[in-house]
Order: sequence, then structure tokens, then C-alpha cells
Amino acid sequence: MSEERAIAESELPSRPLRVPKTADLVAANLRRQIIRGDLVADEPLPAESALMQHYNVSRPTLREALRILEHEELIVVKRGAHGGARVTPPDAVAATRSAAHLLQYRGTTLSDVFEARAIIEPAAVRLLADRPSPDAIAMLEDAHALECSLRDDWDRYNVASAAFHARVVEACGNQTLVLVNEFLLAIVRHHHRAMFRRSEDQFEGLVSSAIDEHRRLLDLLRDGDAEGAEAMWRGHIDGAAVAAMRWLGERKVIELFEEE
Repeated sequence: MSEERAIAESELPSRPLRVPKTADLVAANLRRQIIRGDLVADEPLPAESALMQHYNVSRPTLREALRILEHEELIVVKRGAHGGARVTPPDAVAATRSAAHLLQYRGTTLSDVFEARAIIEPAAVRLLADRPSPDAIAMLEDAHALECSLRDDWDRYNVASAAFHARVVEACGNQTLVLVNEFLLAIVRHHHRAMFRRSEDQFEGLVSSAIDEHRRLLDLLRDGDAEGAEAMWRGHIDGAAVAAMRWLGERKVIELFEEE
């Protein structure tokens, strides 16, 4: 055997390559069109007969492809004589739900979540401060006004406070950070509810402190103090982590979900 042949064989994959099924290929083509917007959200897909002819596939193959897309929540299929498939726009809900399940399954702890938040949120604040936008600041002002109006309703305040944190990351304009942060906020909402249940007698003080720090962030952003805003928000997240450990202890994420 020549040296060239020996090298070539050593570079072969250890397992045979999987040849995609026809249904996978049809699903991939339709998925690409949905994501690119070629197939419009909330509009019906072409009729089965048209799709079968276009892709030159049988009805069972086409329906298998549609089941793949339905499982991915990219289409909704209505059964029956007047049914059919309709495009649904991709959103973060399904991904967030799956991520929350995965974090629970992996035994992720609350301190692990706070560690990630302490990396993501201050970085988003720095990005926002470095490229300030009047629209972004206005969005945060609205979110802050809402949480202030709900400060006496702990259940609704919990949602509004988490939403303010979401808007902070959203305002930075980095879509990757926004999506990752949405995964974490699915857990944060449960953490807020669990903590407030255990600290009702100190709820007013906790809320006042959080609202004041949120207002301080807005002031720093308006002043264009990027370094100060980043440092202040890191301290805010660290303080929230300390409070969570005091009231909840080092709990696993799954325990927070099981309390609901």
C-alpha cells in the first residue's frame, strides 16, 4: 500500500456517512424558505398536491417532512377536510422551554445561573452605553415606569422586574446575547417568585432597592458613563445573587420549577 493511500484511508470517517432521507431534504428546503421569509408567517403552505409535484415525492414522504417542521413549531397542521399547514414564525418560546428543561436535567444550580447573568447583563449594559440610542433608553424608561406602578403587587411586579432585565439586554442590540438571556430569564421568573414568597415581610424593602438601582442604571446610561453603568449593573446582579442564596440557599433549578 502506498503512503498516499495509507494517509487517505486514515482520514476516512470512523462511521459511514448518513444519507439524508428524502423527507429530511424536503423539510430542510421548506425550513430554509420559512427562516428566510420566502414562506410568509401565518400564511398557508401550498396544497399537498402542489408540494408533492414540486418536490416529486409521495404523500407519505411529504407528510413526514411536514411532521418534522410541525415538531420544530415552524408550521401548524390542521387536520380534517378543511385543514392544511400554516407557517408559524420562529420565536424564542420553544427554544427557551427546551433550554429550561435541559438546564433542569443537567442539575444546574441557581448560583450557576447567576454566574452566567453576571457575565451577560453587564456586557450588554456596556454595549448599550457605548452606542446609546434614544429609542433604547425610552424603552427602558417605559419598562421602569411599569415596574414602579406595580410595586405593591408582588406577583405582577415579579414579571415586570424580570422584563426590565430582559429589556436591558434587548436594548444592546446583540441578538445572540438577547436569545441566551431569554433562556436564563425563564429561570429568573421562578427564582423571583420563590424568593418573594420567603421574604414577604421584607418585600417592600427589596422592591424599593431594586427600583432605585434600576433608576440609577438609567441615569448612568443617560450620562454616557459606560464604565460606571457596567460596574453598577454587575454589582446589582451580584447583590441579587447574595439575596437569592440567603433566602433560597444553593438550590437546583429543577427545585424552583417544582415549587410552582
